[in-house]
Amino acid sequence: MLSIKKFKLKDLDYKRPLIGFHGSSSVYGKENSLNSFKNAMKYDPEVIEIDIRQSKDGVIYCHHGLFLFRPFLIFFKFSVVKKLFKVFSLEEILRVISQKGFPLIFLDIKEKVRADSLDNICQKFNLEYLLQFYSFDQLRQFKDGFPHQCYLCSYFSFSVFNSFNSMLEKAKKSKADSFCVPFWLYKKENITLAQKNGISIGLSYYIFFVFKMSVKRYKKTISKIGTPIILLNNMKHKENSRSLVKTHLF
Repeated sequence: MLSIKKFKLKDLDYKRPLIGFHGSSSVYGKENSLNSFKNAMKYDPEVIEIDIRQSKDGVIYCHHGLFLFRPFLIFFKFSVVKKLFKVFSLEEILRVISQKGFPLIFLDIKEKVRADSLDNICQKFNLEYLLQFYSFDQLRQFKDGFPHQCYLCSYFSFSVFNSFNSMLEKAKKSKADSFCVPFWLYKKENITLAQKNGISIGLSYYIFFVFKMSVKRYKKTISKIGTPIILLNNMKHKENSRSLVKTHLF
């Protein structure tokens, strides 16, 4: 079984967020590449986010990719994807990360990945995992088979017209440990309500780009309310990002 035993999203301190590295960043090299993760690890991130997919022949590999190409990647064997995009398998990446002793790996599952395939890889390493899904059905399938994992549901699993209460109910039914909300629902009272149900919520930063919101607006929001996790493209901003969260949540 995957070893999420100590880590619980609901126990995270919104006043002291975990600062992590965003795997799709190209600041330290090609996105989700071995070289990029090695360079980012020099700054001691507390979380490392990795985008993962599964090839036609069952290999789980690390790749974000361009929007236009993503739907077609499932039709190619790993050898072809590796040649085209110079990708690394998840096992290759985790082997290097595990040597450094990093505690939390944020696996952003971009397409359907088989639970048994992922389990076979992850249990080889003494790491803890947070899994993000874009489908409630896939999240439930994983949760039923591997209940000790920690699960996050992306904002894209919801409709833009969902109320917070309906989002919370969907998260509870799918057995999610956390879910992301847009800025207009990221409020202290909603955080409190979610926590009473054993669930944490995070701020979906994608919405700021969709609505052409500035980074300044994002910073203002998390400075006022707090946030459990911040993922950075450039780890040089690690301490500055932590200092953003100055106010108490309650």
